[in-house]
Amino acid sequence: MGQSFSNVVSDPSHFSTRIPSSDSEVLDSFKAYDYVIVGGGTAGCVLASRLSEDPNVSVLLIEAGQKSHLFSTIPLAWGKIFGTSADWGYHSTTQTHGGNRTWFLPRGKLLGGSSATNASVYHRCSPEDFSEWEKEGAEGWSYQEMKKYFMKAESYTYDAEKSLDKETSSKFHGSSGVHTVVHPYATPIMNKIIEAAASIGIPSSKDFNTDAGTLGGSLFQASVDTNGHRVSAATAYLTPDVLARSNLTVAVGVQVEKLSVTAKEGKPVVNGVVMSTRKGGPQFAVFVKKEVIVSSGTFGTPAKSKKITVKHDLPLVGRNLLDHVSSGCFAFRCDPKETWDWVLKPGKGPMASIGSQAAVFVRSDDPKLPYGKFSSGQEEPRVYFAPVIVIENGSKPGPMGSYGISAPATNSIWDGPLIDPKYFSDPNDMKNIIKATKLTLHIARASPLAQYLRLGKDQNNTKKTVKDEDLEAWARRNGSTAFHPKFHANVLFPTQVSGHTCAVVIALAERAADLIKKDYANV
Repeated sequence: MGQSFSNVVSDPSHFSTRIPSSDSEVLDSFKAYDYVIVGGGTAGCVLASRLSEDPNVSVLLIEAGQKSHLFSTIPLAWGKIFGTSADWGYHSTTQTHGGNRTWFLPRGKLLGGSSATNASVYHRCSPEDFSEWEKEGAEGWSYQEMKKYFMKAESYTYDAEKSLDKETSSKFHGSSGVHTVVHPYATPIMNKIIEAAASIGIPSSKDFNTDAGTLGGSLFQASVDTNGHRVSAATAYLTPDVLARSNLTVAVGVQVEKLSVTAKEGKPVVNGVVMSTRKGGPQFAVFVKKEVIVSSGTFGTPAKSKKITVKHDLPLVGRNLLDHVSSGCFAFRCDPKETWDWVLKPGKGPMASIGSQAAVFVRSDDPKLPYGKFSSGQEEPRVYFAPVIVIENGSKPGPMGSYGISAPATNSIWDGPLIDPKYFSDPNDMKNIIKATKLTLHIARASPLAQYLRLGKDQNNTKKTVKDEDLEAWARRNGSTAFHPKFHANVLFPTQVSGHTCAVVIALAERAADLIKKDYANV
């Protein structure tokens, strides 16, 4: 999957029209495209590929970041991308309830976006998530409808040892899509973790990505090809044959500074975009014939400010920010033979595996599980198990509304947004974090896992003596994002999903492309 993206351009003069200033009117005499996609991240790559399948339309995909990054091809090297030129390197505002500190919020700044920098976990989340979407008004986005697009996108690699039987797998997994999904190699200790979880009442599952949903413990599937390379939206959808299409232009290193809005029949209509390669640099514009599609990510999507002139008021812009929050890593030392014994197998070593290899998904209102004696809502705490990097104890945030994104004081797109997730501001967040961390301690001390961990003399007492306030202090001091931010500027993605978001975004973009094609089929 290590393509070179040789047909990608970076000089705006090659695909747009230079203008005197951003206040210049965008005219239909400018360089024009049927579709302009702002943001070459996960959704943007899917949309560009699918919309350009029609040779009669022209598509321009504009990405502010670079083409690729060496570490983006190596699944387990994802953390090495943070803080590089391929990372936006966002930070939150000071989080009053999150240790009075700013939180690091990495996002991919390259083709493929965060699908090129994430943990490579392939997870469709819970079918109930999409039922909730429909209840919130996203008509047509049910699980059964989304399932069609999960399967359309997917090229599932059957594994005789880890998969369900072939007949059953074929009912839930696609085989002819462009997005390769495998069962990655996992450290031996991961199976012990799943067995230990089962011993305390958490059922085991062979496949999180079926109609049965995600409750239980299982190994994760991964967005990795059969050679051990990461599969991102860019490598899957912007293949050499796609980039060779004469009706598709892919630009990198170009920042869209504003949308051009004009009036049509008394209503505001976006008729183009204005862009540049650097702050204060020459400005360029393109005219759009059909649609401008903004897919610039949670933190890159337009934000509000009192100093920005409103051309068309969308009340939800910049509001309802949601994320999964982590307590921070709980590290357990284990028997070496249970971790990386197979490191020398070509294409099957640890770098071809993924950061979060197994997980348990449970309900917070399950009375059979050893949480402690407090109550909370019915969110789903989940515990992720990693061989070397991070354990993310995710928890759904509380009520929507006040958490959001606003423009910087300078109102310059080049200075980045002000991001205030208000981590742990809702007491229920902390209750679920404490539940998840307690569950982690119980699993670590359950058979057969405990015999492979070096827990020390207190291994039989810690789970009973650890105090909730100690766990709370730990989380406020060490908590971090689980890298799943979202907010909605319209009805799509009205609620957060209960797991990893990448596969969901790909399926969403697949369906969006079909809907856009249908809208303009007879135009």
